[in-house]
Amino acid sequence: MGQNKLVGEVASINSHGKDIFYMVTKKVYYGKPTYKTLESCLMELYFELKLRNIKKISMPKIGCGLDKLNWDSVEKIIKKIFVDVDVDITIYVL
Repeated sequence: MGQNKLVGEVASINSHGKDIFYMVTKKVYYGKPTYKTLESCLMELYFELKLRNIKKISMPKIGCGLDKLNWDSVEKIIKKIFVDVDVDITIYVL
């Protein structure tokens, strides 16, 4: 069942006891996100983590592969948003 999320929002599912979050950063899959839409999604994620008392997350270098955002800029946004949250964030690279 769809969650009907808009650009800048976060959808989630629970699989095998783990919460999986999907950040809707662009209107169509072949489009490109902006730093603004990514930041909106990260803010939504921030609130979801606090609400669910989640203390550990993993993510790739979001927006920096095919979407071509600059990792240094994305990392600054992540650090700004999660500055006051006790969450261990692991960034993985394939």
